[in-house]
Amino acid sequence: MPGRKRLEFTFLASLVTIFKYTSELTLPFTITAMSSPQDGGTVESVCTLNGSVPVENAGKSGNNDFAWTDEQYGNILGAFFIGYSISTIGSAFATQKYGFYPLIKVLCFGSATTTLLFPFVVRRSYQLGCLLRVLLGIFSGPYVPALQGSWYWWGIPSELTTNIAIQSAGVTIGNILGSVGSGMIIDSFGWEYCYYVAGTCQIFVGLLWAAMVDPKPDREREAFGFCGIKKLKISSRMSKEEKSLIKHSRPASLLTTELRDIPFRSIIIDPQVLLALLGLFSFNLIMSSTISVPTYLTRAFGLPLSIVTYVFGTVALGCLIASLPSALIVDKLRKKYSTTFVRKSMIVFFWILMLPSVCCIKIFGCNFVGVSVLFSIYIISTAACGIAGILPIAAELSANFGPIVTGFAGGIGNFAGFASTSLMVYLLKDKNQDDPANWNQFFVAPVGFFTVFMGFFLAFGKIEVRPWAKKRTTNFPFLLK
Repeated sequence: MPGRKRLEFTFLASLVTIFKYTSELTLPFTITAMSSPQDGGTVESVCTLNGSVPVENAGKSGNNDFAWTDEQYGNILGAFFIGYSISTIGSAFATQKYGFYPLIKVLCFGSATTTLLFPFVVRRSYQLGCLLRVLLGIFSGPYVPALQGSWYWWGIPSELTTNIAIQSAGVTIGNILGSVGSGMIIDSFGWEYCYYVAGTCQIFVGLLWAAMVDPKPDREREAFGFCGIKKLKISSRMSKEEKSLIKHSRPASLLTTELRDIPFRSIIIDPQVLLALLGLFSFNLIMSSTISVPTYLTRAFGLPLSIVTYVFGTVALGCLIASLPSALIVDKLRKKYSTTFVRKSMIVFFWILMLPSVCCIKIFGCNFVGVSVLFSIYIISTAACGIAGILPIAAELSANFGPIVTGFAGGIGNFAGFASTSLMVYLLKDKNQDDPANWNQFFVAPVGFFTVFMGFFLAFGKIEVRPWAKKRTTNFPFLLK
């Protein structure tokens, strides 16, 4: 029986994802402690004033070091997604050319540096703070296509959904650490230390990645360096049987890193790729809108950051509990039914939970317990829908071209993050943000967009390795010269 050392890579990919998201989400969790809405004072929410939220549960939003306007508030949150979207597309080519292994090393140390510098820079200049958030987005965007590309070399097709679920569990754990950890650190030391801790952890993960990972697990290497360093490599401790299993289970594909061999035109015009793009955009639009939940709970309900972060951490834990079983169920069902049928079924199932939960938030008004429960159902079902239905599609369509397709679809799809913050500023401009009723449109709109995607996907979606991923072709003959 071949061993399961490949799971070490899967869990290390999850660890990389954990601290990627911890760094990304540090600002959404700390911004309420950095700047209050316009007046920089106590959050006098409608729910606090009418007695729906007990006065002892209300609190100040933090130290209020910055007197940012609502527009500045939205812009510094959205700046990250500009860099994120641009780099996701560009990094797909770098991953295809150089591989996922060296790219992730660079990303870990680059993200760590920008995170550590942010508190110093933003105190000196708001504009430079926005620029640093763009740079963090540039270092964060390539993670997804790089890790998606890694599964072709380190994974087995029958385990793909489970692998992605374990790796994506890092998103949830990162949310838990980012939310609960930020609340505890802010209360004890101040918001700046959230960035110092997140940046230091990313340096550690980068060193761990460099010490343990190889570009391909089946690569045979000569003994090198100190014996202890060699033993850290996962592939050094992997049996020949397991290496053979991984190697021979890879789907047939054009094994190339040459740009001239990448079928760009076929990828861009493929309707299934365009559907994957629409799916990622609609999914990211929902998840990006949830980044504003801490601001929503603080402003609309007057809750202190300590309660908000624990609520968000509990929701993130629920995402983890729901996503992993969903992935295991999908992998089992795929042995009996087609991948297309299973993905569509999971998307419809979780949509049935998503739509009523977010639409019913309005009914509960200032009942923050009821609102928190509905938000929990909404976010958990969306996260599980992504793991079981949407996120694996790009990799399943494209075999060895996973980084390119994921980068293309993800790059466009990740503009949803900037679109979400822009939508928040637009819908809430000149409105009382301390009234929960004024936020309803902002949370319902992304689900409407997702419903449109679901209709197209149910009618036309088909998940199988595309013809352009199976044969040698080029749509740009001049690259052959």
